[in-house]
Amino acid sequence: VVSQEGNILFRGKPDSRYEEIERLIPKGDDRAAQSGSFVMETDGGKQLITHARSPYLGWTFVNVSDMAVLLESVSSIKRTILLSMLVLILLTCALAYLSSRSLYKPISRLKALAVGDTDRKSDQTDEIGTIGSFMLSAVSERDSLKERLEESLPVYREQFKSALLYRHTLTLEEIERKKTQLGIDIDSRDLVVLALSLDADAQTCRDSLRGTGDTRSYELAKLRMIDALERGSSLRTKHYIVEAERDIVAIVISCGGMDRQQVFMQGQKLLDELNGKLPCACTVGIGSICGSIADLPQAYEDAKVALKYRIVYGSGQVIAIDDIRIDDSGGFVYPSQREDQLLGHLRTARTQEALQAFADFVSDIDAHK
Repeated sequence: VVSQEGNILFRGKPDSRYEEIERLIPKGDDRAAQSGSFVMETDGGKQLITHARSPYLGWTFVNVSDMAVLLESVSSIKRTILLSMLVLILLTCALAYLSSRSLYKPISRLKALAVGDTDRKSDQTDEIGTIGSFMLSAVSERDSLKERLEESLPVYREQFKSALLYRHTLTLEEIERKKTQLGIDIDSRDLVVLALSLDADAQTCRDSLRGTGDTRSYELAKLRMIDALERGSSLRTKHYIVEAERDIVAIVISCGGMDRQQVFMQGQKLLDELNGKLPCACTVGIGSICGSIADLPQAYEDAKVALKYRIVYGSGQVIAIDDIRIDDSGGFVYPSQREDQLLGHLRTARTQEALQAFADFVSDIDAHK
């Protein structure tokens, strides 16, 4: 405490050595008349001097602090704060980790159950275990159904392709949806059906199939025909091949932009290619061109009717139903009713009626031969 004249009245520590007040606050310095603080360089280093003047006593209260001590104290406080922050961060991370493990443990268990990575030794009987068991059974059932679908998909595909050739109640939208599901690449418009049949009654075919297993040899010859069609180079447009009946293999071809003559030439190319690969000759029946895939049954019926005309035109030929209708100047119509009557008598074993029906059938054909 310094008097108005600059004399030291009191000291905080009597054994301490204080600088003279004139060196600390020189006379005439404006800072002596007001309160404040400043830093001064002394022999002992930098000193922080704070002073306050009392207007009532006329005294000046001066405090001298060593800046080095103050800075060390501030550094210690900073270190304490940083260490406390680090400890708090570590504690927060540890708490978050432990909490997250506890919080997401059900999800991790469900994930492990979903991928099948479960510990069989621990039997979980809580809600998570029940959900996991249900998920495992659902996944197992899904895999089983998927495997069964993949195994039966070729069969479904062949059945659908064959069903398109017969009368059905499917709409165009349903047909398109099933085509997409089964992966059948065929156009929905401008299609033609070719019916191929081995001439098993021809002499050359009987000679090639002669033996104890004629039926088996015929089936093998038909399989060879299907294989030759699939491996051949004559079919360049979209198509599919199906065994429509026991003695008929049908080919559905996309014929967009083709006329009747081009379709006939396509059938002739197929016939020429098959004749060089099969032991038996075959006949090709071509149905009328249908504008929609829903009209395939009628086109297939026309192709089968064209095949029946080989008793008039001969075996080993390409017979188109449109050419028959145009060239049929004599008014010949295949006697389908007499054929049905003949087959009916054969099924019921009525010999005399069958013989008479057969005679009528042959006479109708001979009349236009």
